[in-house]
Amino acid sequence: MRFFLNLLNMISFCFFIAIITYLILNWSTIPNTIPIHFSSAGEVDDWGSKYILWFLPIFSAVLWIGSTIMERFPNSFSYIVEITEENREKQQQNVLIMLKVLKNETMIMLLTFSVFTIRTSVGLGFNGFYSTLILSMVVITATCFFFIIRSLRI
Repeated sequence: MRFFLNLLNMISFCFFIAIITYLILNWSTIPNTIPIHFSSAGEVDDWGSKYILWFLPIFSAVLWIGSTIMERFPNSFSYIVEITEENREKQQQNVLIMLKVLKNETMIMLLTFSVFTIRTSVGLGFNGFYSTLILSMVVITATCFFFIIRSLRI
């Protein structure tokens, strides 16, 4: 099980590195002023400096480091079921897997947002952003429900 948990952590770290790498590789092609907000129709309604693009990698780093630290203290989590000696290990394992899966899903979502933002800033379009956002929210919500149900069954 430890190998699987470490693998999930490594995968999420690779997504984090991909966010930074994609930004660095495209930095020279990004104009100094970029679209930073879009209407519901996908039209640009606010502009800003290209340096705002560093927000997503910084936010990703804070999220990745924070969740990695949090994973080290499963005894401090609030569980939806009473923790007993019989179910403690399985419940902690369940919540650790959930956190790592959610961390991966979040890193994928942030990488996708970075790609969309950079592609839009260099004039390659905004197609699929909202459907990707909705899909991301559905996947993250479904993951939470899956692990809640799993916890109740344990």
